[in-house]
Amino acid sequence: VLAKNGFSIRVDHRSLKAQQMDAEQKGDDFLVGIFDRIPETYVGITSAHSTNENIVEVKKYRASCQQKQSELFQSDLQEKIAFEFAVKEVMRQAETDTLSLIQADNFKMTNFENDSLQILKQNILTELKKIRNLKRKFSTCRQAVEKAQTEYLTMAEKKAFSRFKEFASQKFNLEMILSELRQPSDKQSENLKAYNEIKSCINEKILSLENSIAKLKVELKNTDEKFKEPYCRKNIQFATHNILQRNLEILNELKETSEKLFCNVQEFKKLSEKKEQPKIIFTLAEVKENLQQQCRSLKVEYEKSVDKKNELMWKVINPTRAMSMAKNIFVRGGFKKLREENRKYEKVVAELDKKISEYRQRELNFQNAKFETMAEKIQEQYYLTKEKITLETEQQKLQSTKNFLVGESDRLEKICQTYEARQKISLIAAGILKKNLRIVNEYENEKIRSKDLFQKLRFAKNRLEQLKENCPQKLKNKFFRVIQPDNVVVKNSLADKNLISSIIADALNGEKNAVQLVAYSSGNALEMEKSWNLMSELDKDELIHKKIMRDL
Repeated sequence: VLAKNGFSIRVDHRSLKAQQMDAEQKGDDFLVGIFDRIPETYVGITSAHSTNENIVEVKKYRASCQQKQSELFQSDLQEKIAFEFAVKEVMRQAETDTLSLIQADNFKMTNFENDSLQILKQNILTELKKIRNLKRKFSTCRQAVEKAQTEYLTMAEKKAFSRFKEFASQKFNLEMILSELRQPSDKQSENLKAYNEIKSCINEKILSLENSIAKLKVELKNTDEKFKEPYCRKNIQFATHNILQRNLEILNELKETSEKLFCNVQEFKKLSEKKEQPKIIFTLAEVKENLQQQCRSLKVEYEKSVDKKNELMWKVINPTRAMSMAKNIFVRGGFKKLREENRKYEKVVAELDKKISEYRQRELNFQNAKFETMAEKIQEQYYLTKEKITLETEQQKLQSTKNFLVGESDRLEKICQTYEARQKISLIAAGILKKNLRIVNEYENEKIRSKDLFQKLRFAKNRLEQLKENCPQKLKNKFFRVIQPDNVVVKNSLADKNLISSIIADALNGEKNAVQLVAYSSGNALEMEKSWNLMSELDKDELIHKKIMRDL
């Protein structure tokens, strides 16, 4: 009967203990908590009236169970929202990297005769297709709640609710378009006319949608009350939970597939990279050029990091701001509208202060002025008096506006001070902070990264300046290389010309550890392999040279 009438919940004949054990096997903590209760005491039909003590106790017990279910449902819902968000992040990263790879030139030009690359390519395309198919089957937590609520609407209410969602979506999209419209700067009559016409049409459509939405709200007023009824609310929670439990399988599959896709993309990039023979021998001029290039690259990277850090900083939401946002959501944008009204009020106050200042100046000029006739003086005094009355009237209106704004602020704050309101606001704020956690982590990481880049840039500049000051003239025509290939640090970084140039520069600047790793040669390309000397030998040459000079 339930299925025939479109309800997804079912009646279960089993005992609470049996249902609890089944829920434990399925790993459903919500149902485990629901079934962890004492069965109700049976009350016969003849005893079932409000004055019976047993009935009163059963009603109290049911209310307690319903409260427990609501708390368990909210906790379970928040966990599922968090998991959904985490899976979406993994999926977004995998899809972004995949699309970036597919659009890259080396992917299009890759020779797929290589079996490993061919297999990886096929896996990547298969997993990407699978993710897109799974996304079509998936329902968000918000959609699950709406779908469960729809089961308890009449046919007329379903149609009204569907129209309400459609109109609200249209209104939102139109408002977004309107906010993105920019007035033409060239002031050409045709462009300006078209802009005003488009803007006017959008505003008319928005007004029409607002009227339709207002009428539908009246029609749907009883549905809100219906959803709050204990029995209906209980069943909606069960129906929502069932939908979300089915979603968990899709989410887990999405997460697993996205992780595989990400790994395959990274493996493909690694295998398809062209390996170039590293340059390991440098002249002094090449070392300087490499260090300069390193400084330029670090500067660009540092500036980009600072820009990104500053951009993220404005997106970071602290708890105070989250509570403020949650309060505004709770009162349906009341605080935002109040802030807008306050800004308008402050703007009008500033304009009035300017008018008053100008009036006082004219009044002072009037007192010091000399008039040829009494009529001119009386006329000027009349205009000043009229202006004064106008300004006083405006001041009174502004005082009324101020009183209204203060009263509205107090009213909204009072709404938010009840226990139920504080609970809901805290949950909303927690959700906002959880959603913003990724931004916070990105911001903190970018702060550390920008600081690290600044230190590297400063160190690189100092190294270059020291090299320019300390490098002897006699080394300008020599060749330099990093030796000791068995050394792990050097061996694993031979392809990095910046690191090799840095080691050579440090050796030329007299760093003891670097001196042991660098050799020099003055030979040509053919005889260089046989003519390398350690940089440390330069110290001996210098001592011998000084001894000869002293002897002379």
